[in-house]
Amino acid sequence: MLVVDTNEPDRKETATMLQSIGPDLVIQEAEDGTEALRLTQAGNYFDYVVASDAMPELLGEDLVNITDGRRIPLILFSNNLEHT
Repeated sequence: MLVVDTNEPDRKETATMLQSIGPDLVIQEAEDGTEALRLTQAGNYFDYVVASDAMPELLGEDLVNITDGRRIPLILFSNNLEHT
């Protein structure tokens, strides 16, 4: 599983929460879309991508590149309670 968020405390909290749900999950973190893309291009495979919807450089096109055309479940989340 890949967790992508530019906000480090939020990224760490998300990864910790997911790890508590599934202790056997292998979770890798990326600080932005560029790093996520680099990880996938380096040959890493992810069953799921969990990403913040509030990252300025992570666009829809970037998400397609991260999944490399594969049908990988993508979970977008928002920490902005004003828009819930």
